[in-house]
Amino acid sequence: MKTYTARLEREEDGRWSVELEEEPRVHTWGCTVDQALARVREATALWFQVAEASIGLVPRPVLPKGGSHGHRLGPSSPGPGEVT
Repeated sequence: MKTYTARLEREEDGRWSVELEEEPRVHTWGCTVDQALARVREATALWFQVAEASIGLVPRPVLPKGGSHGHRLGPSSPGPGEVT
């Protein structure tokens, strides 16, 4: 099984874009993380002409730049400008 890193990024419209770090020409999107990962697995299989079952994905979310866009860093991590 070949494993790839799937870089996930939340778009302003709420969808998730995903691309392979090892092959940026393989990219797609989904309404949810699960849908984006399923779609990039299919795209990877088509690109490399292999079975989907032979592809491993390691999700790597990317935090948004310039503000939280509604995302928290974690329950114990304050956001920008927040005081605990």
